[in-house]
Order: sequence, then C-alpha cells, then structure tokens
Amino acid sequence: MTKRTRLIILLICVTLFLIIAPYLVLYSLGYRVDFSNQKIVATGGIYIKTEPTGVNITIDQTIKETTGYFYNSVFIQNLTPTIHTVDIKKEGYVDYQKSLVVEEKAVTKLENVILFKKDIAFTALLDVPASIKVAPKDATLSWLNPKDLTETFYVKKNSIYSTKSVLALVKNIPVGILSLSQHMVISPDSQHMAYYTDHDIFLIREDKKIHLYYSSQKITSLFWINNDYLTFSDNEKLIISEIDVRGNINSITLSQTTDEMFFNQQDKKLYLIKNEALLISERLVP
Repeated sequence: MTKRTRLIILLICVTLFLIIAPYLVLYSLGYRVDFSNQKIVATGGIYIKTEPTGVNITIDQTIKETTGYFYNSVFIQNLTPTIHTVDIKKEGYVDYQKSLVVEEKAVTKLENVILFKKDIAFTALLDVPASIKVAPKDATLSWLNPKDLTETFYVKKNSIYSTKSVLALVKNIPVGILSLSQHMVISPDSQHMAYYTDHDIFLIREDKKIHLYYSSQKITSLFWINNDYLTFSDNEKLIISEIDVRGNINSITLSQTTDEMFFNQQDKKLYLIKNEALLISERLVP
C-alpha cells in the first residue's frame, strides 16, 4: 500500500468521524433528525400506567412493551415530537387506544388507564326480585335510594314519591331545581363535575365546559366510577367512558341493559334494575 493510498484512507476515516461523531453524540443526548422538516429535534417520552397489570402496550405499531405482574407502568423514551398512537391490550379485556402529542424534552403522561373486562359478570342480589319496585312510566325523573336499593324515588308533577309509599314525600318542588341537582355529579376527589341533559354529557374541569358524549336516545342517569371514568345509561344501554379527551375518548357498551342503574362508590359495583330484577356486577375498578 502506497503512502498516498494510506493518506487517502486516513482522510476518509477522519471525514467519516467528523460526520458521524456529532450525530452519535446528539443521538445519545436524545436528539433525532427530522427528515421531513430537515432539522434536528429533541425527543420526548410517554409514561403509561394501567390497571390491571400484565398488559401489552404498543406505540405506533412498532415499539412494544409489557407491564409485569408486580408493576403496572412503563416509560417509553426517545420519541419524536409528533402525534403517537398508543394501543393497550390484554386478553379478555376491551382494547384501549389513544392518540397523544409528544413534545420536545417533555414526558406525556397517560397514567389513569383502566381496561374493563369484555364480559362483566352480574348476579342476582335478592332472592325475591318481585319485591323490587320500579318508578311509573310517567315519572319525569327517578333514582335508587343508595341506602335501600329496593326503593326508588321519582318525581311526578313537581313532587317526590317513593315506590314504598302512595303519598308524596315532598310536594311542590320548584321547577328545574330538583332536575338540575340530580343531573349533576361530583367526582370522588371533588376536582371535576359532570352533568347531563337529555342527549348530551358535559364535563366541567378547570372552569372549562367540555362536551363528552352525544346520544340520539335519552340519557337517564350518570355516575362517577372513579376520578377518571363515568358510567351512564343511554336509553337502556349501559356505557362506561373515560374523561380524558386528548385525541379520542375511549368508551365501552356493556352487554347488560337496564331500566334503572346505581353505582356504589363503597364496593365499586354497579346495581341494575331490569324487568323487576335487581342485579349486581362484579367490582369494576380496583
């Protein structure tokens, strides 16, 4: 090998080093080349926390992670500052998908995800379903007594009645006051409020009104499951919805239908009245 050849090889190696070394340094510091915009950008990350454990998490159909049985969170780093699609799956549970914006040098958090079972079990609560009373069809509003789930209160002609009494419990309620209070629900941590009209559900958060759900049918009840999920009845359908409005809103429709419903914050179970039978679900959230 001649001296000139060795010199040429040396110059090529030095040139390659001067080109590649800065890129390797930037790469190790979390920077990437955005070829579409022809510039260097800082990366970000997504922190995900889910219930239950042992779920499969995929980012943009390429990056795959799995939570263990003793930990329920993952942190995916070095993501370009753009919109990323998160898919969370577990056998026997309803899939969850969310589109999230990742910003430079920032961590986007998705830490309140709950996967609900595809088949939530319901069992009869009472041996004598016939003892349960349902509000009459001409009632303008009705709700279960949380202290006695065999009793239903209902409003008829501006008075409150009970299915266990033929006489009005309260007479001459001012128009609008009772229906307004019954249509509003406060989250367990008292940080959020939701309310519903005949066809819409709204979320009040940080002094902003956010439209959460629209139905062509009549919405008849609304309850908080925890601070991040609501359950409500749409006609006779039962729906569970998250309140995270980033990208898209995940909701599921249960196989059960109901005439009336009530969610118990103490045992985290759903109580349904259907065809004069009272059913209770398995625990919905941890």
